Amino acid sequence: MKQNQRGAIGIAGAVTIGVIALLIVSIIWAVGVRNSYTKLENGISASNENRQTTLSNISQKVKETIGIRGMSMEDIKATVNEQIKARSGDKSPIMNMVREQNIAPSPELYTKIMNIIDSGRTEFLQAEKMLVDRKRNACDVTRNWPHGPILSFFGLPKLHTGCDGDTDDFKVLMNDKSSESFKTGTDGGLY
Repeated sequence: MKQNQRGAIGIAGAVTIGVIALLIVSIIWAVGVRNSYTKLENGISASNENRQTTLSNISQKVKETIGIRGMSMEDIKATVNEQIKARSGDKSPIMNMVREQNIAPSPELYTKIMNIIDSGRTEFLQAEKMLVDRKRNACDVTRNWPHGPILSFFGLPKLHTGCDGDTDDFKVLMNDKSSESFKTGTDGGLY
């Protein structure tokens, strides 16, 4: 009889140890899911900063190429107006301005600016695609079971990426014409 009691205690002890081990493995797995998703959200934030830096860099390169590094558009306009007045001797500044507006930039400058814009658009498009892909991946993870419930237990997601009709703090940039075409569902052409 004592041997049966020892066997029952041994089986109960083994089951208890097995349940505790399963619980520990489950907790470690859930923490791993949380950590992976946190990395994914950090990647979304980094992609957003990357695309902002890319767009800013393109604008800065064009400004520097043109030579308006620290000037605002109002400063440039005032300078041009002053030059026109000085050259015209205050006689018909409108006609001088019309003539001067038709002066073409040098072909080298135009080519350089177009190359900066072209390569910048390609770089910016890659940054936008990376952001879109990371947002889609985050949405997929939160929709999957059991990842979704585990993440919500940890208070995730913290970022708003437009998943399931949520607000989107990281909207992709589109020009006015494209944006209007997607709102109306009618192709308005390229420009």
